[in-house]
Amino acid sequence: MITIHDKTEKTFDTIGLGVLSPSYCTISEELNGLYELELEQYYDAKGMWQYLALENIVAVPTPMGIQPFRIYRVNPNMEAVHIYARHVFYDLLDNVILECDLNALSAEEALQAIDTSLELKQGFTFDTDIAHTMPGHFTLNKINAVEALLGSYTKGAPDEKAQYENRSFISMYRGEIVRDGFHISFLEKRGKDRGFEIRYGKNLTALQVDEDYSDIVTRIYPFGRNGEKYSKKYVDSQRVKDYLYPKSVVIVFSGLEEYNDSLLETAAGQTFYFDQPDIPKVNIKVDFEMLSNLECYERYQYLEKLYLGDTIKVVNEKMRFEATSKVIAYQWDAIAQKYNSIEMGSLKNSLIDYIQGGGFVPSNGTIVS
Repeated sequence: MITIHDKTEKTFDTIGLGVLSPSYCTISEELNGLYELELEQYYDAKGMWQYLALENIVAVPTPMGIQPFRIYRVNPNMEAVHIYARHVFYDLLDNVILECDLNALSAEEALQAIDTSLELKQGFTFDTDIAHTMPGHFTLNKINAVEALLGSYTKGAPDEKAQYENRSFISMYRGEIVRDGFHISFLEKRGKDRGFEIRYGKNLTALQVDEDYSDIVTRIYPFGRNGEKYSKKYVDSQRVKDYLYPKSVVIVFSGLEEYNDSLLETAAGQTFYFDQPDIPKVNIKVDFEMLSNLECYERYQYLEKLYLGDTIKVVNEKMRFEATSKVIAYQWDAIAQKYNSIEMGSLKNSLIDYIQGGGFVPSNGTIVS
């Protein structure tokens, strides 16, 4: 059941203003990225179409239960009203943080500090199960609330310190966001490993595969903010011998409080551990209508039981490639309550906005060459 609610509503356990009868209603969600809805409602005899007004809320069944989406764009035509809506999480686009100083805080403390620093109180609650503490210091300064939580570097900022200070909660502490109404969680790992695997390169024409080695990094030359050097010159990934040559970058770790061999080596190791730049980006898009036409479809019906953030083993026997892949996006038919498509693979750069001109960008430093 898809219902429409007044813009001031906070709970969605009633039918609100009434029940909609849309011709289609699709939801698209990306891991740590966009979460949007498109809906079309014909001009019905009950006049429910009249409630599809800017800022009203559509409550829709999703893979994670009923979720509210606020209308931000309305396109009526001669036959129907077409609307676009964002998950209510994006109400935070209307909120700002003027200044929030985060100094060696745990993830929970940092999230509480961000919540306290919001200029508007919109009814959101936040929690996290992320356990680690950032050893450095950063400031959220004159920043939109969504950017403070999910964004990162200010593109094109010429000052390295300013780039560092404009990082977000998720680029500093990592994790994966779960948006459940007005409750926002940042989890160390969203989803589960359900023991599934995909083997491609044979007759699975419904699986669109993109395997990309262009941004691989297997060797880091770490430096401190003031040019401090690592005495052993570089830190190698465990996968450095998987490729013809070491794939090298120089990274300045500007956020450390002090600099010595141990700290620079740890910072480089954390880059390999958290960002995994030494693993090829593999993206697989599964079209469910196409997949259902395959004779071997029953072997892949488990894909309908995957959820955002779940992991799955991806095997390419021809290339001797095997890696764990993650569900990073899906499109959902809210009327039929089934997936239209899901996408698995490496988290796209566009999903977490910490990109400076494309390519790999580390979460805890700045590439200088």
